[in-house]
Amino acid sequence: MRILVLSNKCPPDYDGGYELSAFQVANALRGRGYDVHVATSHFRPSFRGERKDPDWVHRIFDYREWPSISGSGFGRALQDAKRLAYMTNIGLKNGEALDKFVEGQAFDLAYCFGLHGIGLATAYPLAQRQMPILWHAGNYLIAQDMQLRRLFGRERAAHRFGMHVLSRGAKKNVFSGDYQHIAFLSEAMKKEFVRMGFAPAHSYVIPRGIDFPLAEDVERPRADPPVFLMASRVAEEKGYDVAIDAGGLLMKSKPDTAWELHIAGSGRQEYIDRLKEKARSNGIEDRVKFLGMLGREAVLEAMRESTAFISASLWEEPFGRSNIEALACGSPLIAAQTGAISEIVGDSGCALVYEKTSARELSEAMEQVLLSKHLGHELARKGIERIKHAYTMDRILDLTEDVFGQVMLSYGKPFKRPSEVPV
Repeated sequence: MRILVLSNKCPPDYDGGYELSAFQVANALRGRGYDVHVATSHFRPSFRGERKDPDWVHRIFDYREWPSISGSGFGRALQDAKRLAYMTNIGLKNGEALDKFVEGQAFDLAYCFGLHGIGLATAYPLAQRQMPILWHAGNYLIAQDMQLRRLFGRERAAHRFGMHVLSRGAKKNVFSGDYQHIAFLSEAMKKEFVRMGFAPAHSYVIPRGIDFPLAEDVERPRADPPVFLMASRVAEEKGYDVAIDAGGLLMKSKPDTAWELHIAGSGRQEYIDRLKEKARSNGIEDRVKFLGMLGREAVLEAMRESTAFISASLWEEPFGRSNIEALACGSPLIAAQTGAISEIVGDSGCALVYEKTSARELSEAMEQVLLSKHLGHELARKGIERIKHAYTMDRILDLTEDVFGQVMLSYGKPFKRPSEVPV
C-alpha cells in the first residue's frame, strides 16, 4: 500500500511537534512495510543545518512565513486579512506542484498533517482525483477556514474579507476540498471543532506517540538545585506569566528552599523582556533561566534531569506533545487543566493538575514536588505506566492502521496491512 503524507515542514527543518509527528509516523509506517512518501516544503532560508533527507522525502512546496502582527484597530485587522490571504493563496501554487508530483503515481491514500504554512488548497488536486484522504488535525485550521465560507458574518470580519476578496482564486479550492475524514489529537479537540461549527462526516482520535526509550529509573539523581522545566514557544497563551507568579509565591512561602525555573524556547523579545521584568518584581530573577531554543535531544535531556515539568497552557491545547514526552522521560508532570490534559492523564494519577489561571495552585503543586521525593517518584512511575498503556508508537500505529481501514472502506477501496499481503 502506497501512502502519501503531506506536511508543512519536515525534519531537520521543522518548527514544532506537528511536523515532527508527521515525519515520525511516516517513518514508523515504513517500518511496518508501507511504501510511504512525504511531500513537504523546501528548506527555509533561515535553516542553517545539514540539508539532507531520505529519498522518500520530497521537498516540493513553498512555505510562507508572515511577520508578527502589531498595532490595533483597523490597521491590525487589515494586517490579519492580508496574512490570511498570503497563507491561503500559496496553496494554489503548491497544489499545482502536488498535482504534477502525483501524476502517474498510484498512491492509495493521502494522510494530510498541518498545512497552515502551505495552504489548504494544496490538497485540492487529491480531492479532484478522488484519492482517499485522511486529515490529521493538530490545529484548528480546517474549522477556522470553514467558518469563512460566507462573506458576511458576525465574527472574524477581517478574515472573511481576506478569504473572499484577497483570496478569490484560492477560496474555491479551499472550500471544495475533501474533509470527510478527520483524525483528531484528542476528544477535546474534536469537541472544539464542533463548537466552531464544523463536524466531519467521519471523525477519529489518534493522539501522538513516543518513539524513544522510556526512562524507567525514576529514582535517579536529578539536577541540583532542583529544576522546574518549561519548554514550548514562549508566548502569552503558554502560561509563562502564571508560572513566574507561582515562582514568586513559592519564594515567599519557602524562601530558604533552593530551586530554579528553566524556560526553553524562543519567542518575541518584547514578551521575554516582560517575563524577565516579572521575575524581577517577584524577587526571583536569579532563579529564572531563559535557555533559548534547544534541539529536541537537548530538551529531552533537560526533561530527564528536571525535578518536574510544568505545562502551563492557558488556551485549549489540542494535545500538548511535551506532556507525554515529559512523562516518557520520567519527569513528574504539573499541568494546567485545559484542552486534552484530562485525556492524557486519565485516571492514572500521573500528574498534578491545577486550575490554569491560578498561580497559587501551581505554586502549591511545585512545593509538593519540591518537598517530597516520594511524591515525585510516584508521579514519574505512574507516568511511565501511562505511556506504556496509551502512548507508545506501536499503539499509535495500531490506531492509525485501523483508521486507514475505515477510510479506505468508505471510498470503496480495499485495505490490507503489509503483513496480510501474500509474498
